[in-house]
Amino acid sequence: MDERARYDRLMAELDALLVLDAVAQAEQLAALRAESGELADTLAELLAIDAEASPLDVSPLSYLGPALDLPPRYRDLGPLGVGGMGEVRRVFDTQLGRVLALKVVGELHPALDARFVAEAHVLAQLQHPAIVPVHELGHLPDGRRFFTMREVEGETWADALRRRPPTTESRRDEVYVLRQVALALAYAHEQGVVHRDLKPANIMLGPFGDVMVL
Repeated sequence: MDERARYDRLMAELDALLVLDAVAQAEQLAALRAESGELADTLAELLAIDAEASPLDVSPLSYLGPALDLPPRYRDLGPLGVGGMGEVRRVFDTQLGRVLALKVVGELHPALDARFVAEAHVLAQLQHPAIVPVHELGHLPDGRRFFTMREVEGETWADALRRRPPTTESRRDEVYVLRQVALALAYAHEQGVVHRDLKPANIMLGPFGDVMVL
């Protein structure tokens, strides 16, 4: 089985496990272990990480690490957010002269690495205007994985809802956002991808009426 097929299988099994209760998860892992102990062990580690991980949210800068040692192509412009798996930095792509977001895994760990690479592969397969595209998957000099993606400017839907009072116009805007999100999720579901942490904080509203699902 090649690397791409292995990651596809890993993500498919993980998605199936995440909808089960603890007892059913243990039973399914036991069945998978009879087929592949390595696969079952990796999935067990991913389930443990998923239980502890927090979603990516904008955080106070004091909670984020120092500037990263990046490949020569990128220049670190500062932190954007942090979550259970790692952090996201704003970077400048010196080859193409553009600003991107760079997501990096928090630590060197086989299960984290597998989940991170699987996430990048899944996002790279999805071609939809409301889904953030992935540009490059690579390694930092310290060995940790990273991938770059479009920087999404604007504000989260959660912030917009708090900022704007409920009016007829704001309700129309909410319906528009919900429609764009529904279309993006329907497309992702057609590709076999399920978003497991959908909430207003993970939906970005851009300056040109664009809606992006994170």
